[in-house]
Parts: sequence; C-alpha cells; structure tokens
Amino acid sequence: MVALNLHRIDKDVQRCDRNYYYFTTANLEKLRNIMCSYVWDHLEIGYVQGMCDLLAPLMVILDDECLAYSCFTQLMKRMSQNFPNGVAMDTHFAYMRSLIQILDSELFELMHQNGDYTHFYFCYRWFLLDFKRGMLCHRILTFGCVLN
Repeated sequence: MVALNLHRIDKDVQRCDRNYYYFTTANLEKLRNIMCSYVWDHLEIGYVQGMCDLLAPLMVILDDECLAYSCFTQLMKRMSQNFPNGVAMDTHFAYMRSLIQILDSELFELMHQNGDYTHFYFCYRWFLLDFKRGMLCHRILTFGCVLN
C-alpha cells in the first residue's frame, strides 16, 4: 500500500503546476516531502490524485514546508470527505442540482432535455479540488480566500 501511494505521489508531483514559476525542482521536492509526510500520518486515507493540487497554492503563499504541511492537514480535515470514496460528492451534486433548479429553472430544463445532465457529474473536478484546475494560479489564490 505504501509503495502504491509513493508511486501516485511521484506521478502527480511531476504534473503539478509544472508551468508555474514557483515549482522548480527544489520546490517540487518539498511538495513531494509534504505529501509523503501527510500520507504516512494518514495511511487510512492514503494518496488520491488531486491532493497535490490542493497543496500547491499553500506552498506558493506560505513558502515554508512546515507551515504548508500544517495548513494542508487542516484543509484536508474539510476536504477529506471528498477523498477517496467521494461520499460528500453526492451532497455537492444535490446542492448544485437544487440551486440551479431554483435559481435558473430554464437552464435546468434545458440540461434535462438535452441528455439529462442534471446529475451534475461534470462538476466533479470543481468540487474535488475547490475549482483549482479550472483557473489560473494567481486567480486560485484569490478564489481560495473567498471559498474559505
């Protein structure tokens, strides 16, 4: 199990925000260290794809391994319900469905008529990563403050 987690971490670290100036080889190594430490302390959760995406903005803001680890651990207390079995996702989808149905019933009906997209599975990545992959890095830092 540990070997599988390490393999997943190594794979994701190399992909994480590789075009953003902050993520030099040294900072990617810090990212890997933090993820390995987190997984070791939380073996029951393990590593799930996308966790690096949640950690990356914290590293950019804090630029400190210990602080980033501490903040990531706190963030995962809130986000861990999305990992690994996704129990919270059904709740997120239901809330989104209700919001759209109430706030924009025309859109909801259009979604239903054109292939029944009212399950809102297309929102999965948004909820899993707090919209991180859908925005530019500097926008994520601002958006993260609004969400929390």
